[in-house]
Amino acid sequence: MNKIAIKISKVFPLATIAFCSVFFIKNGLSARSTNNINPGNLTRAHLELYEKIEQKTLDVNEKEKVLKEKELILDEKENRINLRLKQLKKANALIKQTLNELNNGMNETFSSLLKAVESMKPEEAGRILKTCEISTLYVICKNMNPSKLSKIMAFLDPTQAQAILQFSVMQSNSLKNSLPQKVNNLS
Repeated sequence: MNKIAIKISKVFPLATIAFCSVFFIKNGLSARSTNNINPGNLTRAHLELYEKIEQKTLDVNEKEKVLKEKELILDEKENRINLRLKQLKKANALIKQTLNELNNGMNETFSSLLKAVESMKPEEAGRILKTCEISTLYVICKNMNPSKLSKIMAFLDPTQAQAILQFSVMQSNSLKNSLPQKVNNLS
């Protein structure tokens, strides 16, 4: 039987541990205390197995201790990450709020400037708008009342008026082209 046990222990180390555990329990022994061992009842192979089990128990306990330490470290890191995430979410909310306030302020300023341009005589508005860059001029013209814009465009430089019209056509074409794609994406 000892030869079979040795062969099994080589192939199935867990089976050996289970066998030894049953042996120790059957003989009233404990894997944790060596006081109960009666050398007369055990063979040398049994004592070696008992020592291996005891060593494995110590190894498992040590590994469990290391794992608990690592778990504590991971918990600390997770708590720090969660705290940092909360701080970043607060900062993000503050940035969004500030941007909204700035956009609202800029929209109000732009609206008041647009009203001022629309209330001017077409000659005066045309003279002022001639000095603007084409991108700025387009934004202003895009947001103006069409009837007032038509009167002002007569006083713009012809190349500026042409650029505004071409830019408007390009924008409306790109909008028309993107509409079918958006409708197709919905279905």
